[in-house]
Amino acid sequence: MNNKVLFFSIDRLGDYLIRSNVIKKISEKFDNAEIVSSDKNYKLISVQKFFNKVYLLNTKKKFIEKIKIIFLFFLKKYDAVIVFDGKRISNILLFLVRSNFKYTFVYKKKEFSNLIYIKFLTFIYDLFNIKYEFLYNRANIENDFSDNYPKKYKKL
Repeated sequence: MNNKVLFFSIDRLGDYLIRSNVIKKISEKFDNAEIVSSDKNYKLISVQKFFNKVYLLNTKKKFIEKIKIIFLFFLKKYDAVIVFDGKRISNILLFLVRSNFKYTFVYKKKEFSNLIYIKFLTFIYDLFNIKYEFLYNRANIENDFSDNYPKKYKKL
């Protein structure tokens, strides 16, 4: 059994609910499961028994909170780090946290600036051997059931 896993779920409550069962199943394979949550889903996550530690990232105090969380996780060591939310702060922390296994979901949107960002991220992920999977934004998921969350998460 592995020692420590860190999840990032800095998003809305409904997004967390969709993936909570997957997070629970993955957590069962680790002695210590920690998660970084947003203020929007913190109440639910903090009462779930399968997390040893829940970190709150208050999204209302953006810059100061992000700096605090970067210092908190700077060079911490985990056996696995999984980013579910696709947020930039989560992906930055993915690079800073030391881990044997790193996995993230890249959310594809049609804006030009996001396409450049995705190209850059995938290049960096390949360079640093970070595993990633593409997901489409919520509107595309609702319209195309062949590309939904549970199928993607089964690959973990």
